[in-house]
Parts: sequence; C-alpha cells; structure tokens
Amino acid sequence: MTVTVWSAWAVSLAVLGVSVWPLPAKDEPPEKCVFEGSARNSVTRLAVGKVSIRLVPVNGPVGYSGATNAAGIFRFEGILAGEYRLEANRTGFTSDWSLTDRSGRANAKLHFAPGQTVSGNDLWLTPESGIAGKVLGPDGEPLGGAQITLIARKWQAGRRVYVEQHRAETNQSGEYRCTGIAPGRYLVYAGRPGQGPLAHSILEAPGKPEMRIAGRYHPDSAQVDGAAPVEVGAGEELAGIDFRLPLAPVYHLTGKADARAPSENLGIRLDKRSNGEALHWEWETASVAGDGTFDLAGVTPGDYFLYSYQQLSESGRAGLLSGKAPVTMTAQDTAGVVAPPVVQFEWKGRIRVEGGDSAAAIPVLVFCEGSDAD
Repeated sequence: MTVTVWSAWAVSLAVLGVSVWPLPAKDEPPEKCVFEGSARNSVTRLAVGKVSIRLVPVNGPVGYSGATNAAGIFRFEGILAGEYRLEANRTGFTSDWSLTDRSGRANAKLHFAPGQTVSGNDLWLTPESGIAGKVLGPDGEPLGGAQITLIARKWQAGRRVYVEQHRAETNQSGEYRCTGIAPGRYLVYAGRPGQGPLAHSILEAPGKPEMRIAGRYHPDSAQVDGAAPVEVGAGEELAGIDFRLPLAPVYHLTGKADARAPSENLGIRLDKRSNGEALHWEWETASVAGDGTFDLAGVTPGDYFLYSYQQLSESGRAGLLSGKAPVTMTAQDTAGVVAPPVVQFEWKGRIRVEGGDSAAAIPVLVFCEGSDAD
C-alpha cells in the first residue's frame, strides 16, 4: 500500500498560504515504527480492499494515510513514535468499525514506542443495512413523493428522545428504499407528499370538513407512542415495511406574530409534540402576511410546539428560530394564537490555549447547544 505522510497543521495552514516546515533535524534520527494488519467484513469475515485509513496524531505534528490492498492488508512504515487515533472509511460500510489486536482486545487509541512494530491487528467493518417498502394512498393507489423517516430512540441530556436518522422519498410507484444505514432498531414514519395536489387539503363539498392525507408510523399508528420498532441486522435489507395513508379531517390555526418579531421573511412553523419533545418530521409551515397575521391550514388535532422563524437566505436553508410555545389543536379551527418572537442575542468570550500559544493560529469552531432535547 502507498502511505502518505501529512502534517497535522497542513490543512488549516494551506488555506492561509503558509508553508509547512519539516520537523527539525536531530543528532540521531528517531527510531521509526511499523503498524500493520488487515480489514475484514464483520459479518462475512472476508477481506475488504480499498479501505481508506488515517493515523491521526493525538499530540504529535505528523499524520499518515493509506488504503488496504485487494487482500485487505495494510502496512504503515516509518511512523514516528507517539499516540494516534485511527480513522477508517469505505463505501458500503458504516462508520461503526472496531480495531482489535492479537488478543481480540479492542483499541480506541494506538501507542507506538520508538522502533516498535505493531502487527496482527484486525480492522472490523460493519456493512451498511437497508429498509424498503411501499406507500399507498387512501384508495390503495401508489403514493409518489411520500416522505419516509427512520427514527431511533437515544439518550440525550439524560433522557430518552426520538432522533431522526435517515430520510427518503417514494418514487412514482410508491416504493422507497433507505440504504446506507447502520444496523439497529428504528421507528419508520411515512408522511404525505411534500409537493403536488396531494400535499394540500381537500374540500369535497361545501359544509364538509377539509380532509388531508395523514402520516402513519409502522405498522399503522397515528402517534409515535403506538409505533412498533423494526430491527435490521448488519448487511441486511429489510423489505415489506409498507403503509396505507388515510384521509383525516384537518383544521386552521390562525393568529398573529409577536410585535417584537422582525417582519421580513418571517414564517410560522408547527411541530408535533409528544411528552414534551418536538417531532421535527411531523410539521407544518405558513408565511406571515404584511400585517403580521398567519393562517396555518391542514392541521390535524393533537399537541404541538409553535415557532416563528426568519429566513436569512433565499434558499431558506439558513434562518433564525424562536423559542417554542405549546399549542393544542382540537377538532375545530383555533384562532387568536400569538406566535413567539425571534429574539437574537450576542455571546462573547475568549479562547485560551495551554502553553501560551496564540489561539489565532488554531482553527476553532464554537457550538451552542440548547438545553431542551430539540
């Protein structure tokens, strides 16, 4: 295999046009290390070729990258002693891999003493899984454009929450296939089409309630609490997860945006609520008129969170979201609701680096995570 040597600072410094200098020469060159092993499919135990492998230094300045050959063998030579973490990537396999030594013990980090050869390692790769099925409409017709969401139960901030893991869309024959997913247990939700005539409400005759295609959780539940999980193994494709989406009566939620909210590019979002948690795959949106009013149509009865949002780009991908306000819809139109405002604030601080180095020379990303599960 071909091994590439790279500087741990090279990526960020190259962007700035700064040259990366080699390590200063010493009187006696350091003893180099060797790391070798093989990559295997964790299900079939067969060799896996073309696996991209990187040795990333924990504290040192130099990293190494290479790939397994057709027999799944990898070998890194001339490694500087130190501690490294390993990264591995291969199309058709998940990021859930493990590295074991000769004794079968899993290693999260690798430590190389000067002149050491570390051999007999097995890199176990988990093949991706799939879930497939078909979505039919109220009259049994194939429903193209239906939105499919795979949901996992996870621990977050000390409590169990629902987390979206994968999204797909049915073709014109109503068929869908979720590929490239990790093995595990999922809830599967099928929502109505996002575009076209079947995405909107239907009024059959004057005086009758508006109707709309309603989403369902597998096998046939309107609520997430009634969903039954499906389990898919490593490398397995689970087929036959089918749906038939019914028509359900829907209603209007009308009101006004908070006067403190900016009026430009302002919209309203309504997310389904379950046990205090927002389910972001069950949602409705509406624009805010020039006078600050909104009319959110096609809402099924249930518990929701109401938000205001302000788009910051024409694509709608970037925006600001308000705090959330709980709303309960009954089997009738609801009026007079005031949407929470979009409030901006500043958060300032300083990044300090141990040892007195300048923080300006190190690329740093700062994230702010809300205290609520969503």
